[in-house]
Amino acid sequence: MVISTDTASRLWDIADPGRPREIPFRFGGTDTVQPDAFSPDGRMLATVSGERTVRLLDMSAPDQPRQLATITGYGDVVYSAVFSADGRRLATGDGDGTTRLLDIGDPGNPRELGVFSSPPGDGVDRVAFSPDGHTLASGGIGGVVRFWPTVINQVINRVCAVAHPRITESEWDQYLPGVPYHALC
Repeated sequence: MVISTDTASRLWDIADPGRPREIPFRFGGTDTVQPDAFSPDGRMLATVSGERTVRLLDMSAPDQPRQLATITGYGDVVYSAVFSADGRRLATGDGDGTTRLLDIGDPGNPRELGVFSSPPGDGVDRVAFSPDGHTLASGGIGGVVRFWPTVINQVINRVCAVAHPRITESEWDQYLPGVPYHALC
C-alpha cells in the first residue's frame, strides 16, 4: 500500500493489516514523485512526477524495490498512470494534455503505442482503461472526458469511416510516386 501527501509518499507492507510495516524506500527523482498505480498482480508500481517522468518499479520483493525503467519525453508534469487489466499496457496523462499508451510487456523496455492529444490548456489528470482494454478514457483538467480506441483495427475503421473522399489511383501516383497503389479503406 502507498500513502501519498503533497510532499511525501510512503510505502507500507499491509500483509498483516493489524501490524502494518513501513518499507523504507525513496521513489527516486528530485521533484515531487507520486506512486500512482500498482499492476494488477501487485508486482509492479508506476510512479509519476513533476520531473516529467514515469518510473516502473519491480515490487516483487517489497523490501528491495528495483527500478525497471524511466520513461521520459513528457511535455509537462505527469499526473496519472494506470495499468491495463492484463498488466501489459500502461496509460499516462500529463499537464500538456497528452495521453500516452505504452506497451510494457517487457517492463525494462517500454514501447510507445500511441499518443492522444487534448486541446491546449486541457491537461490530463486522470486516465482509465475500459474493462476490456479496448478504450482508454482521459479526464482533462478542464472537466472534459475523452475516449480513445486502443486496438489498431478500431483506429483504422474509425479513420476510414470519416475519410472522404477516398484517395484515387491518380492522386496516389501524384503523392506517392513509385509506391504500388492499394486501397486503404
